[in-house]
Amino acid sequence: MVSLCLLWAPSLAAFSQPLGDRAKQKIVNRIGKLLDRRAYVHGVDFTRWRAIAASHQNQIDAAKTEHTFGRAINAALKEFDSSHIYLKTPEMVKALKRGHRVGIGMGGVDLEDGVLVGFVIHNSPAYHVGLRRGDMITHIDGEKVNKRGRLFGRNGQYHTLVWQRENVRFEKELLYGPYPVSSPDELVWLDEQTAWITIHSFRSSHYDAEKIDRFFREVGHAKGLILDLRGNPGGSVANVYHLAGLVLPRSSPVHRVAVRRHYRDYLEANNGEDGSLREVITRFGTVAYPMGKKPPLYRNKLVVLIDSLSGSGGELFPAAIQEVGRARIIGTQTRGLLLLSRSYRLPKGFRLQLPFGEITTYKGHRVEGVGVTPDIELDHRQSADDSFILQEARKWLYSAQIQAGRFE
Repeated sequence: MVSLCLLWAPSLAAFSQPLGDRAKQKIVNRIGKLLDRRAYVHGVDFTRWRAIAASHQNQIDAAKTEHTFGRAINAALKEFDSSHIYLKTPEMVKALKRGHRVGIGMGGVDLEDGVLVGFVIHNSPAYHVGLRRGDMITHIDGEKVNKRGRLFGRNGQYHTLVWQRENVRFEKELLYGPYPVSSPDELVWLDEQTAWITIHSFRSSHYDAEKIDRFFREVGHAKGLILDLRGNPGGSVANVYHLAGLVLPRSSPVHRVAVRRHYRDYLEANNGEDGSLREVITRFGTVAYPMGKKPPLYRNKLVVLIDSLSGSGGELFPAAIQEVGRARIIGTQTRGLLLLSRSYRLPKGFRLQLPFGEITTYKGHRVEGVGVTPDIELDHRQSADDSFILQEARKWLYSAQIQAGRFE
């Protein structure tokens, strides 16, 4: 399956199994072959893997378990400076198959005075202890914290968290454990004419197209729709096409894609002379269009909310509709992690997530490494404040100076 998803995977070191030198070498070699044959990111030389692996050999040799080996390999893969390339350990693979992860169940933003909670997954340990979006975590086990990595933990561990919500201080003990991959998507009517739909993920295991269709049929008469993609980490590109088809006509392009074949075609047509990604993708790339009804189910005024935790498919959708002027985008700049990727099987139960295609907007603007810049840009605290960001959205929806865009 073609994927644009991000993984929010905490440490699973407690479950890690021993790993021998021979197995490690087989995995390293297999990674090299896959990078040579499958990977494509414009301007990235994946044939460097052998040299990179050699420069990390001491860390690889010192790794004696699946977990520590995974950390060593991922440190090496970071040298490609590309998203969507990482090694998943066998326990991570198993956890994803079970449909849950282990840890606290939240995403946050590192700020000077703490970790700002960007989202909390429903029925997670963080949810049950009372953490909510917009809270500021300041301490863990009595020590100040301003890095998300400090909040990772293992199943069955207890940690004491301190957080602030406006002027109220909370201190509670939290038991780390399994939690769902994502919260359920939801529709809320803010008033008789304004609907708020939150889509937490585009993962195929989570995104329910029939449910989303029902939402959009219900809000078809709304004068204003707020579509919330804050914290959405991406997922299947087909689900992005589905959502686009609910607000865009099928003739409106969503994006362009270029893979290795398109790059080779470009080189052949230009006598081996390299070119920019925009040149490659606009001349030889393929164009993707929305899927869905004609006309789209919702054609009135639209606002899309994004933040610094929106990634991949959670960036592709707002970038596409921003380019054609279909909606006003409000929030903070997104992560800039937008590539097509696939997961490949490796020895001993490991899997390699590997990028194989570039995605730009239809006009050739690249989101990878850049992100989506909102039309109305807020700071992190404002984006995490539901009351504030919804008020900003409604200001735009019902401003007398803004005329509703309609798509037939």
